[in-house]
Amino acid sequence: MFQFPRIGLLLALSTLSFTALAAEAPADLGRKQTVGKQGSTFEHYCTEMEDVQFVGNDNRIETRGPCNSILVQGSGNVVDVQSLAAQITVNGDNNKVTWPPADRPKPATKVSGKNNVVEQVRAQ
Repeated sequence: MFQFPRIGLLLALSTLSFTALAAEAPADLGRKQTVGKQGSTFEHYCTEMEDVQFVGNDNRIETRGPCNSILVQGSGNVVDVQSLAAQITVNGDNNKVTWPPADRPKPATKVSGKNNVVEQVRAQ
């Protein structure tokens, strides 16, 4: 008779811990990150499926990790996309965004403003 409640308690506890782990895992998925800087050089590491927005002017940025989307807002930014990204959006003027040649699909791009360049770097 004492075995049944004990087993039930163990099952309940294991279910609670599994539920807690399952609830924590998606927290990083699809998160949004905004990075605002002026005249800086830096790297940004995306978490899985992160939507990252870079806001500022005259920055030199390198991205790594599995970004879902990258938004560059401002002027005079140079962004080297070493990460996987499904979409790249550029708003502003005189920005340059490049990604390396690879066996992966080209990201969807949206560009507004003047003198922006968004392109894949050719293999040498």
